Amino acid sequence: MWPTVVRFTLLDNCGRPIYGPNSVFVTNSITDITLSANVTEPEAWSMTRADGTICASATPDAALESVSWDIGLCRIDPELVAEGNDSYTAVYDYMANIVGFDRRYGSVGDSGRAVAVEMWTQIYSEGGTCDNPETGGEGQWGYVASFFVTNANLGGEEMTFGGEANPYRWTATGQSGARWGVGPYDVQMNPGEPPIPGPFITPVPVDSALRMMAIDVEPPEPYCGGMPLSNPLAPPLLLLPGDDDMTVCATLITDEGDWVIDWGDGSPTEEITGETELCHTYTEEDCYTIGVWADGNEQLYRAERMCVPQTMTLTVEPSSGEVPLEVVATVTGADETPTITWGD
Repeated sequence: MWPTVVRFTLLDNCGRPIYGPNSVFVTNSITDITLSANVTEPEAWSMTRADGTICASATPDAALESVSWDIGLCRIDPELVAEGNDSYTAVYDYMANIVGFDRRYGSVGDSGRAVAVEMWTQIYSEGGTCDNPETGGEGQWGYVASFFVTNANLGGEEMTFGGEANPYRWTATGQSGARWGVGPYDVQMNPGEPPIPGPFITPVPVDSALRMMAIDVEPPEPYCGGMPLSNPLAPPLLLLPGDDDMTVCATLITDEGDWVIDWGDGSPTEEITGETELCHTYTEEDCYTIGVWADGNEQLYRAERMCVPQTMTLTVEPSSGEVPLEVVATVTGADETPTITWGD
């Protein structure tokens, strides 16, 4: 098996995913990955009677303390380095893009910031331990992950530039203590007619240092820079075209609480209330990540992506009738696969 994609997810100090606009990093710039088990071998002990015979003895079992990750990268994402360890600070260009980082002397802040590391691998068609049954999924991949990884570092003790050596090596330590549960992502097929992509069926235990399994949902697409992570508990955000092709209108499907919306173009955030449409006009053609979060609780975060100019339209047939009512929704003009929220 060889690695294809690695996903890094920022965690809080308790090992829970941090939901927000720059919480996820996905890369396929991988040269090699080495996992090493760090095992403690306790000393055997015994007590001897006065006549020289053994009174009692024991040989304690070896204990897995942690798992070391060593990932070779043919190119690096400076935003991941700066976000993954507070001993690194970001360097910006004139457009406020992170283009590098400073590695600083001494211990700066919480250098042991935690991340979850997930790796997908290709599976050989033969030579495995057994054949996996058909699941009706999107394919088959190997999956290896640690959900509480700390002490991230780039380059280790030395970096060599020249020849065929690869100076970019990301190292960290995976340990127990994760609060990942079933996770915030669709990673395997869940029960249904037909089966649908969903989170883990078996939750990650707190004392898990490493999970290895077969995955039947395709890996995430690589992306440069940080990506948003939406909280599954946050209400859906419905985006529709406005009066012109540079205007987007947002509706948050909830009737509870106060919310804040960020249109993703550097404009000031605005207050938004549930079930109320709020529109925004962009001045430049681009694709934007629009995020909303609960006022006072940024972890309750939801993000959707929209490109302008756009001429996307949504029609529903029939548009009215007595319930239960079966309807067909049609979306036209979408640059990407649209998400439809039915509102019920």
